[in-house]
Amino acid sequence: MTLLHVPTMLFVLTALLLLYAGYFGLAWWMDRSRVYNAFLMAPMGVGAVAVALFALRGHISDLLSIVISNALVLLACGLLLTALRLFDGRRALALPLLAGALVWLVACSIPAFYGSLISRVAAMSLMMSIYMLAMAREVMRNHRQEPLHSRKPLAFVMIVHAIVFAIRIPLMWNHPLADKGGLLSTPWISAIVFELLLHWVAFALLLVSLSKERAEADLRKRAETDALTGLLDRRAFLEKLQSVFGNASATSSFVLFDLDHFKSINDRSGHLAGDRVLVAFSRILESHTPEGAILGRIGGEEFGCFFPGVDRDEAAEVADRVRLTLVETDILVGDKLLRPTVSSGVSDIEEAGASFEGLMLLADRRLYAAKSAGRNRVIWMDDPAPARDLEALAIATVRPVAV
Repeated sequence: MTLLHVPTMLFVLTALLLLYAGYFGLAWWMDRSRVYNAFLMAPMGVGAVAVALFALRGHISDLLSIVISNALVLLACGLLLTALRLFDGRRALALPLLAGALVWLVACSIPAFYGSLISRVAAMSLMMSIYMLAMAREVMRNHRQEPLHSRKPLAFVMIVHAIVFAIRIPLMWNHPLADKGGLLSTPWISAIVFELLLHWVAFALLLVSLSKERAEADLRKRAETDALTGLLDRRAFLEKLQSVFGNASATSSFVLFDLDHFKSINDRSGHLAGDRVLVAFSRILESHTPEGAILGRIGGEEFGCFFPGVDRDEAAEVADRVRLTLVETDILVGDKLLRPTVSSGVSDIEEAGASFEGLMLLADRRLYAAKSAGRNRVIWMDDPAPARDLEALAIATVRPVAV
């Protein structure tokens, strides 16, 4: 490892950091909504200056090569931690952003600390390890909600870097460093700097990969989402339904909703009114369905909802709560007050014979029956139900509501 020329590696690292700063700066300029790219650009630039100052140790003042360079390194770590917080939608915090650099500057103002190389290296190693572990934790906090493939490798790289910095502390006692210009010629320093170079190459590449995965996921979500309602579109809904259907229990249910007289709403009140009704119904559907339900807009005014592990009677109750809420919802468009209604048909896997097509066809048949029976109701079985059951589920014929 002594063949590795430390100043050369440091200047190579400086050039790489400047390139990374340019990349993230361009990414931010192209899409200002991704503020985290600006916070990734800044630490790369700050880090490049810090590494260059450290590489000039012995050729420039100690104030620049020791105090300022290390303060900039800690500031860069604070900026990176902030960028990772912003990436996952959390707010920036001043304390982790500035704490490391401020602690270092205050410590260096104490003569006993500044005069001890061991104290300085131990303090920097400890703070760098803390920052790296904090960044690894930040990367993994949203892994379940957004399982991007680059999260785990990125966290691993930062944990390894934290361990390397922690190892520097015992190395100081077993293999003391030469202060001043001889610092960079200390044998084990070349191994540390080589790891530093590899770390930043891997770290930046994984950051690029993480950002790319997020962009691809956003595009995929847009492609699968109905632009008006925010629910899954027909293709995405059917694909997701088919993907879970094979493992769903026999009691899992499917509900097909269709807004009543929707064409009349468009014709009489305009397409804006129709859009308002669709959006209002979508929000009602989302608010009443249990966690794990799969929702989608599968036609103009037709919506589907799959309830894994929910039996047909319970699904019918949910469908009727949706129906009642819509009836009671006033939708104002200009000077027109709309009170739309919805009909629905319910089926489950057990009666459909574990057939995906059968499940949907049975729900569609019952939806047609609900329409034929006067609309604004839920049908969940083929045979007429006793009147008390209809009343219990609140799906008996209701008075017409003007739209």
